[in-house]
Amino acid sequence: MKILRSYLQQWLPSIPQETKEIRDLFEDLGLEVKRVETSEWGPLFHLELLANRGDHHSYHGIAQELCGRLGGSVLPLPQTTLNQASAVRFQVTSPLCHAYTLTEIHIASNANTLASEWQSPLISSGSQLVNLAVDISNLVNLEYGQPTHAFDADCIQGNITVRESLPGEKAHLLFQPEPIVITEGTLVIADEEKILAIAGVIGCEASKATSETTRFLIESACFDPVAVRKAAKQLRLTTDASIRFERGSDVAMIQPAVERMVHLLKQHTPVSYCGAVEWLSLAPLPTTQIQLMVSHLNAFVGMDFSPQEVTEILRRYGFVMEAVQSSSDSLWVTVPPHRYWDVKDCEDLYEEVCRAYSYDRLPAQLPWDTLGAAQPPCEAMQSQVESVLLGQGFYEIFTDCFYSPQLRQNMWESDSHPLWPHVETLNALDKDCALLKNNCLAQALELVHQNTRRQQHDLKVFEWTKVFLPKAGKPVCEEIPVLWLVAMGNAVNHWQRQINIDVWFLKGIVETHAENLGLAFDYTKENSGHRLVEAFHPSQHLTLMHKGKPVGILGRIHPRLCQNFQISEFQPYYLEIETQALLQQPTDRPLVLPPLWQPIKRDLTFVLPPLVEAQQVQACIQRLEIETLDWIEIAQVYALEKLPNPSRAVTFSFQFSNEHQSSAAEINATCNTIIREVTQQLQEKGVHLRV
Repeated sequence: MKILRSYLQQWLPSIPQETKEIRDLFEDLGLEVKRVETSEWGPLFHLELLANRGDHHSYHGIAQELCGRLGGSVLPLPQTTLNQASAVRFQVTSPLCHAYTLTEIHIASNANTLASEWQSPLISSGSQLVNLAVDISNLVNLEYGQPTHAFDADCIQGNITVRESLPGEKAHLLFQPEPIVITEGTLVIADEEKILAIAGVIGCEASKATSETTRFLIESACFDPVAVRKAAKQLRLTTDASIRFERGSDVAMIQPAVERMVHLLKQHTPVSYCGAVEWLSLAPLPTTQIQLMVSHLNAFVGMDFSPQEVTEILRRYGFVMEAVQSSSDSLWVTVPPHRYWDVKDCEDLYEEVCRAYSYDRLPAQLPWDTLGAAQPPCEAMQSQVESVLLGQGFYEIFTDCFYSPQLRQNMWESDSHPLWPHVETLNALDKDCALLKNNCLAQALELVHQNTRRQQHDLKVFEWTKVFLPKAGKPVCEEIPVLWLVAMGNAVNHWQRQINIDVWFLKGIVETHAENLGLAFDYTKENSGHRLVEAFHPSQHLTLMHKGKPVGILGRIHPRLCQNFQISEFQPYYLEIETQALLQQPTDRPLVLPPLWQPIKRDLTFVLPPLVEAQQVQACIQRLEIETLDWIEIAQVYALEKLPNPSRAVTFSFQFSNEHQSSAAEINATCNTIIREVTQQLQEKGVHLRV
């Protein structure tokens, strides 16, 4: 809302002169000032209004709010008094219309320009000048907060009906190129042939007032806020009228707005005819009356207000008070029409009194209680874990508990996989919500894919969530709370040195959590039975064990899955751990000294033709009977499709014991012996070292 101080002064001459003083007053009343501009008409205040205060969307409402603090009363603007008559040319058939009026007016010319003294609030608010009737209607909305609409009386066929739209009914809205279908049940204004307006939102082309129009039907009404909001959302339109009606309009302003509009028209052009205000109220708003105990108010805010002080404050805001005796503690307060929508109980009245008195002047006091509550263990654990993750640059995200069948197909190749079964939604309207997730890795890969498409190569996110594992033959599923995170790219910058995210980075995070929580985890590379083990690179993953049970897994995501999710040139790493494992009672972690001489590892890659098995290579190596060789395992297998004969590059990992303090040269010599033995024994079959 944009407010000119010079125009606001018409309602409230006592408003401060200094811009800073006015700004401080607005801020203290809860009307946030976004900025103050200097215009040709003086200071222009941009106000952030409260969501539930429709009366603030007008100069009159802002003046009424200031009166609560400054005292006095809001001065009335000049109006032309009109008689009120029963409805003649319209009917209301929907309870969504609380009150409706039409007033017929004939003027000499609609081509006149609005006088400059009334242009300032319109132009400063961003409104465009259209023609005299429309400009005055927009001005009255700014002044009183009561939207009005001017129909061209010559374009209306028969009587008008305020009703709900019919199935398939169309309307040609203002500023739209062609008619559109209106949702059934939308509150509309219609004559006997067509829709004239969407109630509380926008008019239609067929009955709009042009510069040639001289015969008008002026509409002023009160519509149901929820009905107006639904209509505006369905049409994807936000207008000055819908903004006001959505927050609840003031029934008491319906006729004054018309009388003000007639007065302004007379200031610009001769009015040859002005009929009575035809009024019909099908669903009148009930009167709200609240009993206020002054002693309860004083106990609530820590003050000592007297009944007379409370009465004076509420009257300045427009509330109607019964006569108060000096010894009376109980006040009966009648809520004015412009506050019907947001004042419902005593606490709302407490707020009015405190705002008028100023929150800054209220005494500061802490609430008291007889018993304090300790932080639950789960919250304490989450707080400690999140502090570590946030310190490492991770961001918390939130995902749905459902995903689409397409994600399942990208994860698992066939329905024989143990994680293929899901709890499914029957007849799901949205395919993205067809399966209740039994793992979080699919959503993590989808997240990586979306970020890499946007050239976001550094990613670190985590989430607390649940996975849902169906139980064979049982109607319910097993819910497992988990913490998962996915990361790729650079980890942190230590002393100007970039550290790439890898398995050891994730293991370091787990160890930090374990140290903070007093837990002890074991790690294994063997197939420990974790449900996600097949989704990880065979040689670049670790399973977290606690008391012999797998409780988590971490490592590099399998290249096959990355390919299925169209992730190339990047290596995402994933960690998942059951929340319950982080809530175990702290245990004493035994000190295990590392070996004095660490084992030595080497990798060798051989190119194997299609008919040669990796087991043949292992057999050649085992025949050497190398004393220091602890074990051999296959680390990686890659298809070499670009060679003339499609082959496989198989990487073998070797671990050599170092009890005898072997030198690097000795280990290298042993590796050369292995290479020579394999190539000599299998040379005829095309096996050779890949360099």
